[in-house]
Formats: sequence, C-alpha cells, structure tokens
Amino acid sequence: MDGDQPLPIELITRGRYSRRQIYRELSYYVMPGTPALVHQPQIKGSTLAPKVRWGITWGMYREQLIFKCPFTSSTFRSKSFTAFHLKDNMNYGQFLGLAAMPTTRKKLAIPGDGNDRVTVHLMPAQKSHAKGAPPVMQLHSCDENNVQNIYINDPDSHESEGAQQSIRLDGPSSELGRSVNVLNHSNQQLTPDPSVGQQLQQPDLTYKCDQDQSGLIAGALGCLLYTSPSPRD
Repeated sequence: MDGDQPLPIELITRGRYSRRQIYRELSYYVMPGTPALVHQPQIKGSTLAPKVRWGITWGMYREQLIFKCPFTSSTFRSKSFTAFHLKDNMNYGQFLGLAAMPTTRKKLAIPGDGNDRVTVHLMPAQKSHAKGAPPVMQLHSCDENNVQNIYINDPDSHESEGAQQSIRLDGPSSELGRSVNVLNHSNQQLTPDPSVGQQLQQPDLTYKCDQDQSGLIAGALGCLLYTSPSPRD
C-alpha cells in the first residue's frame, strides 16, 4: 500500500541481498567517468603531503567505488570522496587539463559524401550577460557514514551562449568535391579570410549596380531630351 516493493536483486537472491544494502549502494553510485577528489586515510594529519588524490570513477564493488588514476592508470577503491559532476560536453580530461584523448568514433564518411553541398545559416547572436556556465554543476560528497549532494545554482543556465546556426544539406551536386556555403541571418554569403581567421561578409554590389544603371538611364534620357527637335508652332 505504501509503494515499498521488493527490488529485483532482492527477489533474485531471495532476500540474501537486503533492501537496506541495495539502497546504500545506490546512494554511493556515481556516473563512470566523473572526476573526484578521493581522501587518502594513510596520510596523517601532521604530514605535509596532499591528503587527497584525483580519481576517475571506473566501477563499483558493493558500496565502494573503484577509481582510476588519470595520471598513472592505476585503480584503487574508496568510500570517502567528493565527486564533481561536470557540465554537458566536458569530460574529465578537459577539466583536469590533460592531453586530448583519442576519439572512439570510427570513420563516418561514405563515398557519396564527397559531392554533398552544405549550406550553413548563421542566426544573430543572442545577448547574454552571463560570464559562462561553471564547469562543475553538482558535488557528490561521501564518507563512511554520510552521503550529501550539493547542487550549484546557475541562474543563467537556460540562456543561450553564442550564435545559433542551422545546417542544410542540399544533396549531391554536379561540382567536383564538397561545397560548403556559410550564410548569415540576412542570407548574405560569408567568405573566409585566412589573415584574420574569420568569416567576412562580401561587399554588396547590388546597390552600386543599381546606381550605375540609374545614372546611365538618366544620362540617356538627358541626351534624348537635349537632341530632340523642338515642336514647331
């Protein structure tokens, strides 16, 4: 009636794995790949050496977390740590300033992709008064007897950072090789300038051409009016 039902592991083990132990293990759970500062109990208080070390959550044994050292790749276990839940699109290597990790993604291009024409439309950038989202969004602090979650408030997390863009794939083109066109929000094409490393807007020659055509038409009309015979009385 109160919604408290037996858990799957409890049913499989027929009660040998208690519900209290399952809840305890779930409270210590941290997503694999999360960086954490792990307490070193062998370091005494009078020692000048660091009392914590960096570890990356790698697995779990009962309520103990298995950590992997990001510098030596050695593994160790602990229940006393503070985990740092990072923001989206940031891994522990970027957070700790390590070298770029090799990607696990295989080759995504197929033979027909070389003739695609891609058009990128850049939308106007939205003004944001935020200085940038903090890299740490949540702290997961654990010790032998207590588990605590600390959420870091980010009031500007819903605001957009930078310019929005939309990408349209037009399909295979008749040109050799791939073609990529970059357009701004006014549908004006941008050309790359290697000297400054930016996309620059091409000068709009339409207004100049219209002025030239208007000048030619006005000059032609003036010549016709000047050379036309005057009407006789």
